[in-house]
Parts: sequence; structure tokens; C-alpha cells
Amino acid sequence: MKKRKGGWLKAIAVVVGIGLFIASPGLAIVLAIACFILVRIVARFTKRKAKSNGPSRKSAKTSAAEQHKLYLPDDYVALDTETTGLSSATDRIIEIGAVRIRNRQITDRFSALINPGLSLGPHITDLTGITDEMLDGQPAISTVLPDFYDWLGNDPVVGHNIKFDLGFFAAESERIKLNAPKPVYYDTLHLSRTQFPEERHHRLVDLIQRFGIAEVEEHRALSDAIQTYQCFEWLRTYIESNALRPKKSRKRRPRKSEDSYQRRARADYINSHDCEPRNYQPEGRLIADVRDCGGVDVSRRGDYQELFARYGKGTWLWVVVTRGYTPNGKDAGLPTIEVWADGEYAGFLTQLQASRYFLHVPEEGGVTQAHIRQDNKSGRYRMRVELPPAHEEIDLLSYMVEQS
Repeated sequence: MKKRKGGWLKAIAVVVGIGLFIASPGLAIVLAIACFILVRIVARFTKRKAKSNGPSRKSAKTSAAEQHKLYLPDDYVALDTETTGLSSATDRIIEIGAVRIRNRQITDRFSALINPGLSLGPHITDLTGITDEMLDGQPAISTVLPDFYDWLGNDPVVGHNIKFDLGFFAAESERIKLNAPKPVYYDTLHLSRTQFPEERHHRLVDLIQRFGIAEVEEHRALSDAIQTYQCFEWLRTYIESNALRPKKSRKRRPRKSEDSYQRRARADYINSHDCEPRNYQPEGRLIADVRDCGGVDVSRRGDYQELFARYGKGTWLWVVVTRGYTPNGKDAGLPTIEVWADGEYAGFLTQLQASRYFLHVPEEGGVTQAHIRQDNKSGRYRMRVELPPAHEEIDLLSYMVEQS
């Protein structure tokens, strides 16, 4: 039986209390009440102090380690898909790649090409390297998907923007009347955002470059699944090693925007110069009055010099802007804003600019103005398209997936 500390003190207090009560009952009652109140006050103060101090450093470390152990599994499947587009309602899966992880090591692989029953768009072939000829003769999704689900079993899954892949699995399963599993999942995109909130971009290619895993994302399902597994394990190590370190949050420096004076000066310039477009206004929704817009440079990637030269330096013209995909470069295949002049492709916005103006472009496209400029030194032409004031930057890929 455990001994209670201070028992002899309590015994002496009881004897003294009885003596006081016999000698002077009134005084004894007053002292008893005062002692009771004092004891309650001390007890409450002690309890608050203990609560504010929290658990010991050792117990906190053990708790944090246990939580991370439970949160990030050692056994799972990392997966990725390649598809004909971004909409699970209208597009199809053309490749599934996955690796089985046991005790944080790859033990098995799954890889399959799938005939979607339709032709691939050129941007998908450019992005993935998969061609219609490669898919000709490959099994249909109704054959591959049951085999993949059997191989997957009840494992939790890891993916980058995993909801995109799960959304396609659900849609394809519904089409072939197959019950899709609903596994526990972990998203490296979400983990990266929570651990590195100061970073603007969290694509798979950003993670593999930031973590020193690779320089290039191949956009093939199996290789992307392996890189996702590597990113997941890197993030696990980072989280566990930083569990007790308070993160210093870096606030983004606010982006400069035009003030009212600049907008008025721009409107005055438009009114006082010959900014009348030299071509016919195409049909479509007019995005905004050019006087309320701001000029945004079209990406320099691509050779549109012959087209721009036809209009000439200083020319204003009507253009159509649409939601599309980056045709080349490191951002190939990612959503962007395309520009069309009199039916001819005139370029696209960089990922940074597109993330600031994408929501201003209707899904069916819109009409605005642009003007041609010429560099005095190189003589090269450039186009500047007029768009409404920039909105807050968005993650274009996540936005497109959420809208699908």
C-alpha cells in the first residue's frame, strides 16, 4: 500500500483543531473555514501551473514520435495514373503504375497500358510520350481495373494529388459496373503544402527537385509512382526530425498591384493614343473594358515573329483568350491561358501569369485586346494581352481537378 505524504501533519492538525473547538467553538469554526478556502485556492493555482507547463520534454517527444508513426504508414501502395485529360466525366485512364511498399521498401510493382477507345490529344502525347500506336492492342479498362484492385488489396494508398487518381478510378469503375475500393489515402501534395507553406508551387516536379530526388518528371505512371514514394519517405523523415522544432512561418511579400492613380493614368493614355484595333472584333464574350485592364506579356516560348510582324509594332488588335495547356517547356501539359489572333495561335501565358488571371477567362473563352511591341535592341516582336486586374494566385492543376 502506497504511503501518503504529510500524514503526520494532518494528524497534528486534527488534534489541534479538536483542542481549539473545546476551548472556543466559534474561533475553531472560523479557522476551519479559512483553512478550507486557503487550501482550495492553493490547489487551484497548483493545477493551473501544472497545466500551463504541459508534459515533460521526454513524454512530449515520445508522444510526437508515436503520432507520426501512426499517421504515416510503413506499408502502403504508391500509385499514379496517366489519362486522356483532366475530366473524369469525359476522359479515360490510359496507364496505371504502382509500387507496393513493405517496411518502407519497394517489394512489388504494377504497370499497365490501357486502350481508352479514343484518340489521344497532341498535348497528352507531348506530355507523356504515349501514342495511339502504343495503346493499340492493349487491354481495355474492364480487364485491367479488376486485376489492379486484386493486386491493391486493402493497402492504404499514397499519391500526389491523389484525389485526381481516385476520382478517375471511381468514374471508370462506375462505367464498367465494378465496385471501387475506398482506401485510406495520403497525399504528398497536401503534406508538402502543410510542411512548406511559404513555397508557391507543390507539383511533383517541384518536390523531386526541391528534395534532390531528380530533375525531371517523366509523366509516366510507374516512374511517377516511384518518385511519389520517394517524396513520401523524404517528407516522413523531415516531419519526424522536425516534430519538436517550431516552424518559422515566412509571410509572402505582398505582390505589387496598380493603384488608382496608375489605373487613371493608363485610362488617359488609352484615350489619348490610337489604340483602335486594326482587325475585326471576333464573336464571343468581351472580358472587360481595356481601360480597366492591365497588360500581361505572352510567354516568349515559341516562334510567332512572322505573325506579329504582319501586324507591326504598336498595332492594337482583337484577340481571343481560352483555357488550354502549355505546349512546351518544363510546364508542358499544365493548364494555361492561350491567345489566338484572327484564328491563329499566338502563344500562351507563363504558369505564374496564368495562375493570376485564369479565373478571368470564361470556360468558353473570351475576347479582349492586345498590342504588338518591338524590342529596340533585338528587334524581336512581343505581344501584350489586356486582362482584368490579377486575382490571388491559384494552383492551376488542383483547380482544374476540383472543377472536373
